[in-house]
Amino acid sequence: MRTEVIAWACLSLLLIAAEVVAPGVFMLWLGMAAAVVFAVVLLVPGIPPPLQALGFIVLSFAFIAVYRRYFRKADQQSDQPLLNRRLRGSPEFWTI
Repeated sequence: MRTEVIAWACLSLLLIAAEVVAPGVFMLWLGMAAAVVFAVVLLVPGIPPPLQALGFIVLSFAFIAVYRRYFRKADQQSDQPLLNRRLRGSPEFWTI
């Protein structure tokens, strides 16, 4: 098997595993972009490495944009809106 195919497969698995260790959904989309580049490189041999890297960058930006547009919850309402914001508007902080 070609080395760039193995490299993209390893990068994809590494990024998805990093998402499991440090949750936040950001690395998942980078791992998905690497998986798509892996599949394209596997199916279409002869793509030069700079074009592979460019494809990864473009797919990463596209996947993150799709995530931010459709999957990210904007304006989540909390049942405790002042939680961890104790100093905002609190006159007790300045009282000696």
